[in-house]
Amino acid sequence: MLNTHINFNGLQVKNTLNILHFCIYILLNKIHYLFYKVFFFNLLFKIPALKGRWGREGKSVKEHIDQLYTAKEYGFNVLNAGGITISIIASFIYNPIIFILKCFNPEIHFNIYILIGSFIVAWIITDFYVTRKNFYLEYFTRYEQWSKLTKFQNIFLTLFAIFISIAIFFFVILIKL
Repeated sequence: MLNTHINFNGLQVKNTLNILHFCIYILLNKIHYLFYKVFFFNLLFKIPALKGRWGREGKSVKEHIDQLYTAKEYGFNVLNAGGITISIIASFIYNPIIFILKCFNPEIHFNIYILIGSFIVAWIITDFYVTRKNFYLEYFTRYEQWSKLTKFQNIFLTLFAIFISIAIFFFVILIKL
């Protein structure tokens, strides 16, 4: 069997990407529960006909919506976490390339072809290390055993990575050499 771990100075890329994916999933779940009361579709279920239909199925509207968003296999939050993970990786691929190109040609500000190529490479990396054969499910079960402090530290590092990738993206685009 192929070993899918690549070590760069002891850093396991597969584990790191799955931690990033898991922490983004946790953040999206927290946002879902925080904004549940103001969710637009909840107002639709105040209509008696729709409320009765959902009630006959034995589940409340909240249970259906929670299952739709927080399901670990193909839930909206897992899919969104995968997209955000791809965006972060694409940003870390795109930024150095544009910076190097700006060193040789300061007129370059933004290149859509390099951005699309970065997203394709990031999608391939994420597919190979996170979503293929639902690798993330086995990692999720392992990461759910973390202590609150470990979860907080990893979520903080994930937020830091998101903000750094956005800041570096705009810095590289706006820098004048």
